[in-house]
Amino acid sequence: MSLSNKYTLIGLLILGSIGLNAQTRYLDSLFSTSKKTTKEYAVVDGESLKLDIYQAAGDTQTDRPAMIWMHGGGFQGGARDGDGEVQFMELLAKRGYVAVSISYRLTAKGKGFSCDASRKEKMETFRKASWDLWDAIAYIHQNAKELGIDPQKLIIGGSSAGAEGALNAIYMRDWLYEGDHPYDAIQPMAVLSLAGAIIDVRYVNEQNAVPAIFFHGTADKLVPYATAAHHYCDAKDTGYIWLDGSRTISKRLKELNTPYVLYTFEGAGHEIAGIPFDRMQELLTYFYLLMNQTKEMRVEVNISQK
Repeated sequence: MSLSNKYTLIGLLILGSIGLNAQTRYLDSLFSTSKKTTKEYAVVDGESLKLDIYQAAGDTQTDRPAMIWMHGGGFQGGARDGDGEVQFMELLAKRGYVAVSISYRLTAKGKGFSCDASRKEKMETFRKASWDLWDAIAYIHQNAKELGIDPQKLIIGGSSAGAEGALNAIYMRDWLYEGDHPYDAIQPMAVLSLAGAIIDVRYVNEQNAVPAIFFHGTADKLVPYATAAHHYCDAKDTGYIWLDGSRTISKRLKELNTPYVLYTFEGAGHEIAGIPFDRMQELLTYFYLLMNQTKEMRVEVNISQK
């Protein structure tokens, strides 16, 4: 494990000592049960898009951070209430977060999303998923007071296809909307990507360089770890497009002096898209540091699969 500067190490040591002496909101499970409510956040192309909001039962805090989560499934399947999603949302809620798991348009359903899907279809799929995410973010932002959320503490996250939707939403706004962004006033606090990528890292700039946490395997054959063809398609395939993965995005964030955490799993494949419950306390620690405005955090963790 390499930490890029002493400030991050000191922060982690401080948090370790806090954990030993007292229970801390957002790090420890302070609540025994959570409750879920379901809301419609948009109707698009005749489809009702819904989200599930998880909150700890009895939590009266009014300035809580929120996680807005996009499930994976190759833009063909998956669900906001899958077993892993529910477990993750409940875990966050019991630590004091408001956790939100969203549905979005699965435009590749019944078509596939590999090398036989056309470039145009892939771009349309990326766009629609990211547009849906922005509608969900706006819904939570507009209802932040009612939900007891601090609108300055929105964490956007996703797994696999959901990570692609999240990363493109956050870093590719100019491409998504090709003009004035309807949600320019909303700036998320951080983005969490599990085996995700974006279309073009050159769109990441000083205005949209949101802090990020990445988990990715170097041998991922679906979503590139660095920069490569999506699904490693051949140049002659109709679905041949290049994507910039976690390594490439983190390098760009480093150039912009933006906090980031990159977990590199040497030799691992797309299974790293799974929610990292075995590293949850580390993940919560990074969120906590970002909430406390730790600007210097640039962390790279290399893990061998041997």
